[in-house]
Order: sequence, then structure tokens, then C-alpha cells
Amino acid sequence: CIACGATCPMTRTLHEGKAQEAKMQLRHKEGHPVHVLMRIAPLRDPHGSIVGIVESFDEQRFAAERDRNRHTLAEHGCIDDTTSIPNHEFTQFHLRKSLSSFASYHLPFGVVLIQVDRLAHFRAAYGPPASDAILRVVAQTMKNEFRPSDFVGRWADDQFLAILINCGNHGVEKTYERIRKMVTCAGLRWWSDELIVTTSVGYASIQSEDTVESILIRAQASLARASKQAIASVEVGVLASPVDSEV
Repeated sequence: CIACGATCPMTRTLHEGKAQEAKMQLRHKEGHPVHVLMRIAPLRDPHGSIVGIVESFDEQRFAAERDRNRHTLAEHGCIDDTTSIPNHEFTQFHLRKSLSSFASYHLPFGVVLIQVDRLAHFRAAYGPPASDAILRVVAQTMKNEFRPSDFVGRWADDQFLAILINCGNHGVEKTYERIRKMVTCAGLRWWSDELIVTTSVGYASIQSEDTVESILIRAQASLARASKQAIASVEVGVLASPVDSEV
């Protein structure tokens, strides 16, 4: 989704004759959004007139550190086969480790639960390969969006869990809303159909005297509220759609 119109870097280069750089967001062929740095330069004929532009794209990798560690985790059986991110067991271990660090150093963190909406529907309608592809799109989107210091892993069949290190309640709220919007920007073309992926997101920030169970209960309660709202929105959309009347 490259910007267009008067503010488009390509338009400015054509009008001003100056090289431009811009951070953009494109959709990968596999469906997840990718941040890139786009460079645009004018092409001139022998008389100095602009006859075109040349573009180059460099992917901005926000998850480089996690990518470097993934091979080590895979050797120890800590990677989920479907999504290539840490599996449930290692995610549990990391959550306990974060709680222990908070008890020792009072470093705040937040927990974000991300649930893929209607995954069972996609699996029934298009088959397990389609639902697995959706999970990979969501996982890759989150890997690209979270900071290298954060952690994201598989939590359940249709859920992921993220741990936001050194992040207070306000920061957790901002992050979960950004992730929800970014996943909505993702998508997957499955044969001739465009599968629109949405998520419901719940979150909780660490509190004094918290345990693994108590922070998860709050995050799951938040997720349940978000999921209920998503279901209500779908039902309203169905009721509002036109229905053929019988003759």
C-alpha cells in the first residue's frame, strides 16, 4: 500500500527532480505487511529533462535479533512447527522468567493475547493448509512489529502471546491497538479468494503480587470482552445485509 497523490515520494521526485527516501509498508506475497525503506531517484535524458524515476527497496528488519536466535531455539525443540515462532512450552517458560525478573528488579512488562478470529471457519471452509497459512501471516506480522526486546510465541490453536518488556500499562494499550490494526492490514489470497484476517486482542500489565495465573486471568478476561465485541459486530453485519424476500 504505497502512498499516492500529492504527497507521494514518486510524485515529488518527478516534480522537484530531487532524490527522495520514504519509509513505506508493503504487503508481502505471503500476506503479511513488510516495512521497507524506499529510495527514489530521477532519470534524466542527455538534455537534463526528467524522463522517469528509479526505485529501490530495502526491508527494515525489526525482528533481526529473534531471527538470529530462532535456529538455536529450534535445535532445542522450542519452535512451533506451523508458525516458526517459539512454541507454547517455551512461551510459558519465558512468561515465568519475566515474572521472576519483575520480582527481583521491578522491571514492568505487559502480556498481550492475540486470537485469530474465525480460524475454525477458515479451516472448515478452506482446509487445514489455509488455516496454517493464516497463522503464519499473523505470526510474521507480529514478528515484524514488536521490538527486538519483546517476545512473541504460540499460545493455543488460534492464539499467540506477546510479552512486552519494560512497558507500562499505557504502552501496552498502545501496542495492542497497533498490532490489531496491523494484522487487519494483512491478508491472504487462497486460490481465487481473498481471506481477510482479523484478530481479537486482550492485555494485562504486571501488578505487584501477580502470579503467572493472575496476570493470565486478566489478559484472558480482556480477550473474552474483545472477542464478544467482534462476534457482535459480525452479527450486526449479517442482520444489516440485504435478504431476498420470497415471492
